[in-house]
Amino acid sequence: MKILFRILAAIILLYLILMIPFSSENPVRLTTTEQPFEWGSDTLWNKLETDFEHLQTNHDPNIFTKLIYYQNETDSLIQLISKNEKELLSPAADSLLISFFNYSILIPFQPAYTDSLYARYKKIRIAVKEMQTLLPDDINTKRSIYKLLYGTRAAMEEIILQLPQKSDALVIFDSGKEDDSGINVHGLQIKSGDVLLSRGSASVSALIARASNFPGNFSHVALLHINESGKEIKVIESHIEKGVAIADSTAYFKDKKQRILVLRKRNTNDKMVAHKAAGSMLELLSKHSIPYDFSMDFQDADKMFCSEVASYAYSTQGIKLWSVPSGISHPGAVAWLNSFGVQYFSTQMPSDLEYDKEMMLIAEWYDRDLLWEDHVYNAAMDALYEQAKQGLQPEASFWLLPVARVLKGWSVIKNKMGYIGPIPEGMNATTALKNTWLTENHEDLVKQIKVSANEFQKTKGYLPPYWQLVKMANMHAAEKFSNK
Repeated sequence: MKILFRILAAIILLYLILMIPFSSENPVRLTTTEQPFEWGSDTLWNKLETDFEHLQTNHDPNIFTKLIYYQNETDSLIQLISKNEKELLSPAADSLLISFFNYSILIPFQPAYTDSLYARYKKIRIAVKEMQTLLPDDINTKRSIYKLLYGTRAAMEEIILQLPQKSDALVIFDSGKEDDSGINVHGLQIKSGDVLLSRGSASVSALIARASNFPGNFSHVALLHINESGKEIKVIESHIEKGVAIADSTAYFKDKKQRILVLRKRNTNDKMVAHKAAGSMLELLSKHSIPYDFSMDFQDADKMFCSEVASYAYSTQGIKLWSVPSGISHPGAVAWLNSFGVQYFSTQMPSDLEYDKEMMLIAEWYDRDLLWEDHVYNAAMDALYEQAKQGLQPEASFWLLPVARVLKGWSVIKNKMGYIGPIPEGMNATTALKNTWLTENHEDLVKQIKVSANEFQKTKGYLPPYWQLVKMANMHAAEKFSNK
């Protein structure tokens, strides 16, 4: 009996010792003076929704005439910005976006014109990226490019979600058809050195995608390498769980993706430069392993986060990606990311590579069934960041800390043996518990938003647009954390 008592006392003592909190502050080492982008367009969003709702409930005999008007206006503005790159920085760019919005909301009532909307979507994006090359690399240019690229995608997706029929999920841009080299995958020619931006379905994916001062749609970066025979595709990427690793295309797609964007380095005098960049990463990995960089310091190649894989590879060829560094200055985003280990807030965020003049748009794909999920996840994270701005912090359960520390110890042992443990290398037990808190609260908020969205749809007859989802998310988040 005494032995049993001693064993029990030892367990209790060990448990109490493991409950002792350690200081886990992460110093902020690099900040940014850049301010978060704000649309400031609530009046426009409300007008668009009012117009759409009116069309939903009232027959408009002039709808075809309006559609042709906005179609022609959109075409004229595309031609304007295609002739003079300075128009991207003028009111013409805003006029083009508004015209495209007005054109888009008519499509559900004239679905035969869906393909024409897709065609103009592609034309806008190609024209913007082509004319961007003639503009300086600065924050004002980036803001203009962001508004048009992010805005047109947002408009397209709102319409896709309202249409009863499923549209083609793969959009191939003309810039991806310049030659027949590479490997053909479902009609798309992919090449060695291509960069893949993607979005996962985890809460942490939303955390990353929405953290930038230019909130985006992507949370991960991967680099393609295709051998000289063109038969072996390798995907080089950095994972939180195991650092920089190489996988084949099957393993890459096994990790469920909500969307993928294919980017390609613009043509240079050396046509092999992209292939050489990808090859440099393979050579580096053949020499030693590279752990994940939680601090997001893209200037330290001893550790790498996902974006750094692409930027480092191209830097070996004298090419700088993310010519305008990503800024993270939203107080909520800074506070939360810092609590997860981020120390550098002038860095390289996945979504921002889309706006880099060095990269061409090749193709984008989305999972139609997960598109709605993606929007709800974003709205929930936007609302959580607003709560963080007001002082909400991720919590680490005091009572679960001993369990997490035991799991961390087991993870260290597995890491030494070359395996992946339950808690990633470079992440401590406290941070792992904060990640659990984030996931649980984000998923709970997502469920509440879906209930409200379902009620909205029953009342209005259509799915709530994104700005309505954000309103719902903010309302539920305010209620949920009112006592925090």
